[in-house]
Amino acid sequence: MRRAQPSTRRVMTARRRSPLYFATQNGHETVMRALLEAGADGNKAPDDGDTPLSISLTPVANVAQGEHAAIVKILRDAGARR
Repeated sequence: MRRAQPSTRRVMTARRRSPLYFATQNGHETVMRALLEAGADGNKAPDDGDTPLSISLTPVANVAQGEHAAIVKILRDAGARR
C-alpha cells in the first residue's frame, strides 16, 4: 500500500471530521486500517468532540449493526482513547 502524503492526513470537512471519522461511522474496517497505517490520528475529535472511538461505542450509523466490536478493536489497537 502506498503511504499517504502528510497533507493527505490533514483532510477535514467543515466540521473538522476526518476520513477516519467517516470510515469508523460507516463500519469500513479496511479503510480504517489503511488510514491508521498512513498516520491518521485515532484520537482526533471534530467540533462535536466525538472521537472515532467514541462514535464506535455508541449505537449510531452502520457501526451499530453488529460490526462495532471489530471497529473498537481496530481503534484501540491503534492507540485510540475515548
